[in-house]
Amino acid sequence: GNREIGLPSATNVLFPQAQAGAIVEIVTRTERHAQTQQPEFYQELELQRTIPVLQSTVTLNLPKAQKFHHILRNIEAQPETSETEHSKVLTWNFTKLAAFEPLPLDPPRRDLVAWLGISSLDSWDGFIDWFYRVSSKSGETSAAVKQKGAEIAAANKTREGKTKAAFEFVSALRYIAIEFGIHAFRPRTPEAVLYQRYGDCKDKANLLVALLRSMEIPANFVLINRGASTDPAFPGWQFNHAIAFVPGATEKAGNLWLDSTDTTTPFGTIAPGNLGRSALVFEGKGASFKTVTNATVTTIRDEWTFDQDASGKVRGQLDQKWTGLADYGKRQELGSLTPLQRRFVLTQHLSEMLPWADYSQIVTSDPKDLKLPMSLHCLVETAVNARPLASLKWIDAFAPLERDRPLEINDGQPVRYEQVVRWTSVKASTKPADFVREVAGEKLTIRHQADAQTMTRTATCEVNQPRISSKDYPAVRAALREWSQQIERDSL
Repeated sequence: GNREIGLPSATNVLFPQAQAGAIVEIVTRTERHAQTQQPEFYQELELQRTIPVLQSTVTLNLPKAQKFHHILRNIEAQPETSETEHSKVLTWNFTKLAAFEPLPLDPPRRDLVAWLGISSLDSWDGFIDWFYRVSSKSGETSAAVKQKGAEIAAANKTREGKTKAAFEFVSALRYIAIEFGIHAFRPRTPEAVLYQRYGDCKDKANLLVALLRSMEIPANFVLINRGASTDPAFPGWQFNHAIAFVPGATEKAGNLWLDSTDTTTPFGTIAPGNLGRSALVFEGKGASFKTVTNATVTTIRDEWTFDQDASGKVRGQLDQKWTGLADYGKRQELGSLTPLQRRFVLTQHLSEMLPWADYSQIVTSDPKDLKLPMSLHCLVETAVNARPLASLKWIDAFAPLERDRPLEINDGQPVRYEQVVRWTSVKASTKPADFVREVAGEKLTIRHQADAQTMTRTATCEVNQPRISSKDYPAVRAALREWSQQIERDSL
């Protein structure tokens, strides 16, 4: 089909007389004039669909009076060029475009699918100048903001304490999106957000920066393409989110990227979709790209303790702790649930690790309290030789034998899982052999300790390279499968 810029979000075509095995040819033409709220033009057009495309023609009619730039990503092709009295015309003819089939734990879609970008900007300097113009006076720090900063500083003596308290104050404010007209790009003033106690991502980031600066803590406003990516080589509006940057002494130590948008991001945690992105950091009268980094590692720890009496009845307890992105995920999962719903979800979660056990006195920390890490404690009763499974849901993504693209674990953030299973009041048994595997930057271990009364097994999974290439995928899959099977069949 022939397609100009812009496509309808969905098109349904019915063929009631089609038989199995029939070949259906669909030819469409869509024409749409570009519309934008910005003084400069930027738009991206995906070329692939969820079904294969036999032939596709994309035509750009660009005004001669203004210089436009274009870029093709994840596909190579040269356009045919022609001119009319007022326009420059570029035409691409694509044949046999493969279907784009999203998979769980894919990297950002923008990094995989073929797309065409069009921009009227010559450089990022032009974009930066425009943003400073539209956000003029948005960063002014009023007396009310300075007073709030002074209150925070009086209650917290260290720089880290002040930064953490300011972050938690802003995070607790209501999130309300304000995206109409110029408000889609310009943050509201810090005073307005402070007074009204709500804002969208850019409003809250702007207030956080102002509070930190009022306490003489350097901080910068940041634009980022959360959950996607930004191409520093191709200027244009490639952003959907705003956060704050607090620089440290060096590039590798002390830097903080603070996303205060919602109430579930603990201090120091990189919220999903931010890590590894090229972020545009505004400082002084300029701006530059920096890569969002994270010095912390997500951790998950499961500690099971069992005691078996003479009748064979097994009783025990479980303690779970989460930090980093795992902590964020639990707050998202539990924060909006009623007590009854929360108990159901938690019992279901526990049963996935140890089926057919009875769980009681289930207690978790408050998902809304960012000052305390997320944790769970409960009592367990079971009549069988308990072998709890690892509580790593992403292991299921390794079910296929092979994968044609990278697989990204834990949103691309390193993660360490540890499962401790401790049996007491049991007869000493033969200690199983330890297990150690290292492949593609990942380390899997199972170690045992035994004495006359106790057997302890500690299984760890350290994911140091969260983006696994299709080349490394089979080896990582084999190691994970062997590790999981060893946990299931260990004789404790």
